[in-house]
Amino acid sequence: MVTREQAPEGRDGDKLGRIVEAAMKVFNRRGFHRATMQEIAEEAGVGKGTTYLYFASKDQLLERIFTMAIDLYQQEISTAVTQTASTTERLRSLLVTTLTTAQMRRGMSRFVLEGLTGLSEEFKGRLLSMRAAVLEELGRMLQEGIEAGDLRPVDPVIMAHVVFATVTSLAAALVWEGAPLPAGGETPAERAALLADKVMEALGLAPSAPPHGSRAL
Repeated sequence: MVTREQAPEGRDGDKLGRIVEAAMKVFNRRGFHRATMQEIAEEAGVGKGTTYLYFASKDQLLERIFTMAIDLYQQEISTAVTQTASTTERLRSLLVTTLTTAQMRRGMSRFVLEGLTGLSEEFKGRLLSMRAAVLEELGRMLQEGIEAGDLRPVDPVIMAHVVFATVTSLAAALVWEGAPLPAGGETPAERAALLADKVMEALGLAPSAPPHGSRAL
């Protein structure tokens, strides 16, 4: 479900949320280019004129969905970065949260994962800037972990890209349910936790000084 959004002054936030939710359903069902504002209005249970009060075009609706998704991910990154836990714990928490969100908000996730078709060049530029900010914050968290001894010495910029790409690939597998994934986990959160542990293991993101004198990966 889409979270209740803050509506423009004098407009109904619940109605705005219904329109955005309906747009995601119609875009997923019909494709962006074939979908019409009339279909979105009918799905939302409002008049076509009401839809245009909130969004002047399909393009604006699509951009709103992308903005919501990216804002949500940036919030998750910021929450992980500011936690008072070790870097490995913060990174695992971020993985669990992101993969759980991907499952709970499949419609929104599909737009981000399927590409930038239908978006203006100006908005694509804004999205790329947001992506760069996410990678920068991830890299900063990883650098802190290396300096604190939580992580083995690696290039934090490259590792940030690796983590970002890994999460994106796993989110796609969860959303489209086409790629094989480890079995286990009955709820989205449990499945995300299982995958997060596998990612941490696969990437070798272990403390540099593990107990009992064993060598870090």
